[in-house]
Amino acid sequence: MRMAFLNTIKSVSQRALVQHWREIGGRSGLPSFERFAPPSDTFDPRQMMCWTIEGDGDKRCFRTLQHGKFLSEAFHIDPLPLQQIKAVVPEALQKVAVDGLNECADACAPIYWVISTRDDAGRRVNCERLLLPFGEEPGKPRQIITSLQLISYDGEFTRATVLAFFAREATVTFKAQIAFGKQGVAVGA
Repeated sequence: MRMAFLNTIKSVSQRALVQHWREIGGRSGLPSFERFAPPSDTFDPRQMMCWTIEGDGDKRCFRTLQHGKFLSEAFHIDPLPLQQIKAVVPEALQKVAVDGLNECADACAPIYWVISTRDDAGRRVNCERLLLPFGEEPGKPRQIITSLQLISYDGEFTRATVLAFFAREATVTFKAQIAFGKQGVAVGA
């Protein structure tokens, strides 16, 4: 997988989440999910979804743990905890969702994706997706936090309508693992 600098992440709040992830233990392996408590001025929990990981490799399964209000609005559901991904993510987007979660779990590192679509007028809409792995044992992630941010400079959408655009067409236009320097500082910080 391609490596990228921290400043590749466009969102200030998503960059802050990566910094927090490193500060609570990501320098030496996987941080504990229980230690995840970024300052409220650096992130918006309404844009986040937390997954728990069951099993490993081909037997890996992702289930909901927590989700933000904006995700409920976009997905038109309010899933109960521990729902499988099939019950939460529309079928047209399940492959891209699972691929990203698997890449994050395999890398045991932050992963950043940009997924693009077009609105009804053909204008580009991006979903910037940051995935952060957590776990108690080195190399065995047990939770992943996903931060999603919708961006369009000239397109029009609402959380209630944007999912249909991505279900119709979702193209991964960028994906990378966030690279860190020797002292555990994110490159480009």
